[in-house]
Amino acid sequence: MGIKNMTINEALLQTNMNNKKRRLSGPTLSYLLFSGIVPLILGMCFYILFCPNVVFVKALTTFTGIKIRNSIDFSDTLLWLLLRYYLLDFLWAQSFSSIVMVICLVYDLNKRNCIIACVALCVFSEVIQLFGFVNMTFDFVDILVQLCGLCIALIVFKIITRRREIK
Repeated sequence: MGIKNMTINEALLQTNMNNKKRRLSGPTLSYLLFSGIVPLILGMCFYILFCPNVVFVKALTTFTGIKIRNSIDFSDTLLWLLLRYYLLDFLWAQSFSSIVMVICLVYDLNKRNCIIACVALCVFSEVIQLFGFVNMTFDFVDILVQLCGLCIALIVFKIITRRREIK
């Protein structure tokens, strides 16, 4: 059916279908999902292998019945402290932000609002620790590290979506 023979509703429906196909096609969605899921899996593996006293690992061992013991003590090294306390926050924020950006892309949401939501969650996740709502320790540097993870996710998102627009 030619464009001249379509009603306005049919033309709008056809345009929306083409836009959805364009948004969901290509490597963009796969790559952004990959950049959201891989850091999450890496962080979980790190917790399981090296941080047996973390709430997530305790819940996992209770659920599976498998006891995880780490006989290696890295606690005295600066690299260990950076990895243990900051890399995992970075990975979490980068993963979460990438997944939010995928949702933003798929559902054609306002990118600015999605970014504000990511920043708010990063800050909120630490503020609830400050006021004792969860049994964790507040650290201002965690907020900075999480915001760095958000920035990396946004840079990757911008590069990928810009590359897609050029094609």
